[in-house]
Amino acid sequence: MRAHVAWLTLFFTLISSSAFAREALIFRAPTEDHRDQVVTEYISTHYPQTLRPYVFARVDMNDDGIPEYIVRPQNHTRKSVSPHHILSVRRRQVADWGMIPAQKLEISDKKQGVFRQILVYNQPRNDFYHEIWLYTDGRYQSPRSP
Repeated sequence: MRAHVAWLTLFFTLISSSAFAREALIFRAPTEDHRDQVVTEYISTHYPQTLRPYVFARVDMNDDGIPEYIVRPQNHTRKSVSPHHILSVRRRQVADWGMIPAQKLEISDKKQGVFRQILVYNQPRNDFYHEIWLYTDGRYQSPRSP
Protein backbone atom coordinates (compact mmCIF):
# COMPACT_ATOMS: atom_id res chain seq x y z
CA MET A 1 0.00 0.00 0.00
CA ARG A 2 2.81 2.43 0.90
CA ALA A 3 4.59 1.72 -2.36
CA HIS A 4 1.37 2.40 -4.22
CA VAL A 5 0.94 5.77 -2.46
CA ALA A 6 4.59 6.66 -3.13
CA TRP A 7 4.20 5.92 -6.85
CA LEU A 8 1.00 7.97 -7.06
CA THR A 9 2.68 10.87 -5.23
CA LEU A 10 5.64 10.75 -7.60
CA PHE A 11 3.36 10.51 -10.62
CA PHE A 12 1.26 13.55 -9.66
CA THR A 13 4.36 15.54 -8.72
CA LEU A 14 5.92 14.96 -12.12
CA ILE A 15 2.72 15.74 -14.01
CA SER A 16 1.99 18.94 -12.11
CA SER A 17 5.43 20.51 -12.52
CA SER A 18 5.79 22.47 -15.73
CA ALA A 19 8.91 22.25 -17.81
CA PHE A 20 10.54 25.37 -19.19
CA ALA A 21 13.14 25.15 -21.91
CA ARG A 22 15.40 27.78 -23.38
CA GLU A 23 17.29 27.46 -26.60
CA ALA A 24 20.80 28.86 -26.66
CA LEU A 25 21.74 30.37 -30.00
CA ILE A 26 24.71 29.24 -32.07
CA PHE A 27 26.04 32.00 -34.31
CA ARG A 28 27.98 31.14 -37.47
CA ALA A 29 29.27 32.97 -40.52
CA PRO A 30 27.01 33.04 -43.62
CA THR A 31 27.31 30.05 -45.94
CA GLU A 32 26.58 29.52 -49.65
CA ASP A 33 22.99 28.48 -48.85
CA HIS A 34 20.53 30.52 -50.95
CA ARG A 35 18.69 31.81 -47.85
CA ASP A 36 21.98 32.94 -46.31
CA GLN A 37 22.75 34.79 -49.53
CA VAL A 38 19.34 36.51 -49.52
CA VAL A 39 19.89 37.62 -45.91
CA THR A 40 23.45 38.75 -46.73
CA GLU A 41 22.16 40.89 -49.60
CA TYR A 42 19.41 42.36 -47.40
CA ILE A 43 21.86 43.25 -44.62
CA SER A 44 24.31 44.79 -47.08
CA THR A 45 21.53 46.98 -48.48
CA HIS A 46 19.70 47.97 -45.28
CA TYR A 47 22.45 47.94 -42.63
CA PRO A 48 25.71 48.58 -44.56
CA GLN A 49 27.88 49.89 -41.72
CA THR A 50 26.26 48.69 -38.53
CA LEU A 51 26.61 44.93 -38.85
CA ARG A 52 29.79 44.21 -40.83
CA PRO A 53 31.12 41.60 -40.45
CA TYR A 54 28.17 39.66 -39.07
CA VAL A 55 27.12 36.18 -37.99
CA PHE A 56 23.78 34.33 -38.15
CA ALA A 57 21.85 32.12 -35.78
CA ARG A 58 19.06 30.13 -37.36
CA VAL A 59 16.01 29.20 -35.29
CA ASP A 60 12.40 28.39 -36.13
CA MET A 61 10.44 31.06 -34.26
CA ASN A 62 6.94 30.06 -35.37
CA ASP A 63 7.03 26.27 -35.89
CA ASP A 64 6.59 26.45 -39.66
CA GLY A 65 9.68 24.34 -40.32
CA ILE A 66 11.59 27.26 -41.87
CA PRO A 67 14.31 28.85 -39.74
CA GLU A 68 14.35 32.57 -39.10
CA TYR A 69 17.63 34.46 -38.80
CA ILE A 70 19.04 36.36 -35.87
CA VAL A 71 21.88 38.54 -37.17
CA ARG A 72 24.45 40.28 -34.99
CA PRO A 73 27.95 41.77 -35.41
CA GLN A 74 30.73 39.19 -35.43
CA ASN A 75 32.76 41.18 -32.89
CA HIS A 76 29.93 41.05 -30.30
CA THR A 77 30.96 40.18 -26.75
CA ARG A 78 28.67 39.29 -23.88
CA LYS A 79 29.84 42.40 -22.05
CA SER A 80 28.55 44.76 -24.74
CA VAL A 81 25.06 45.49 -26.02
CA SER A 82 24.81 44.88 -29.77
CA PRO A 83 21.95 45.00 -32.27
CA HIS A 84 20.32 41.64 -32.97
CA HIS A 85 18.11 41.76 -36.07
CA ILE A 86 15.35 39.17 -36.42
CA LEU A 87 14.75 38.35 -40.10
CA SER A 88 12.43 35.94 -41.88
CA VAL A 89 12.99 34.69 -45.44
CA ARG A 90 10.10 33.50 -47.62
CA ARG A 91 10.39 33.08 -51.40
CA ARG A 92 13.55 35.19 -51.53
CA GLN A 93 11.79 38.04 -49.70
CA VAL A 94 13.03 39.22 -46.31
CA ALA A 95 10.66 40.34 -43.57
CA ASP A 96 12.33 42.39 -40.84
CA TRP A 97 10.81 41.33 -37.51
CA GLY A 98 12.66 43.94 -35.48
CA MET A 99 15.94 44.80 -33.80
CA ILE A 100 16.73 43.89 -30.22
CA PRO A 101 19.67 45.54 -28.42
CA ALA A 102 21.12 42.78 -26.26
CA GLN A 103 24.14 41.32 -24.56
CA LYS A 104 22.65 37.83 -24.75
CA LEU A 105 19.50 36.29 -26.26
CA GLU A 106 17.78 33.01 -25.58
CA ILE A 107 14.71 31.63 -27.29
CA SER A 108 11.96 30.41 -25.00
CA ASP A 109 9.64 27.52 -25.75
CA LYS A 110 6.81 29.69 -24.41
CA LYS A 111 4.79 31.36 -27.14
CA GLN A 112 2.72 34.45 -27.78
CA GLY A 113 0.24 33.04 -30.30
CA VAL A 114 2.41 30.94 -32.61
CA PHE A 115 5.61 32.96 -32.08
CA ARG A 116 8.23 32.02 -29.49
CA GLN A 117 9.23 34.55 -26.86
CA ILE A 118 12.74 35.99 -26.83
CA LEU A 119 14.55 36.37 -23.51
CA VAL A 120 16.91 39.35 -23.48
CA TYR A 121 19.72 39.61 -20.93
CA ASN A 122 21.29 43.06 -20.53
CA GLN A 123 22.34 43.17 -16.86
CA PRO A 124 26.09 42.52 -16.55
CA ARG A 125 25.91 41.88 -12.81
CA ASN A 126 22.70 39.85 -12.82
CA ASP A 127 22.53 36.99 -15.30
CA PHE A 128 19.11 35.84 -14.04
CA TYR A 129 17.18 39.03 -14.84
CA HIS A 130 15.81 39.23 -18.36
CA GLU A 131 13.22 41.03 -20.42
CA ILE A 132 10.66 39.11 -22.46
CA TRP A 133 10.19 40.35 -26.02
CA LEU A 134 6.96 39.33 -27.76
CA TYR A 135 5.94 39.20 -31.40
CA THR A 136 3.22 41.85 -31.84
CA ASP A 137 2.00 43.72 -34.90
CA GLY A 138 4.46 42.07 -37.28
CA ARG A 139 7.65 42.43 -35.22
CA TYR A 140 9.34 41.64 -31.91
CA GLN A 141 8.84 44.55 -29.55
CA SER A 142 7.50 45.83 -26.23
CA PRO A 143 9.80 44.34 -23.62
CA ARG A 144 8.24 43.38 -20.34
CA SER A 145 9.97 42.21 -17.21
CA PRO A 146 9.17 38.76 -15.81
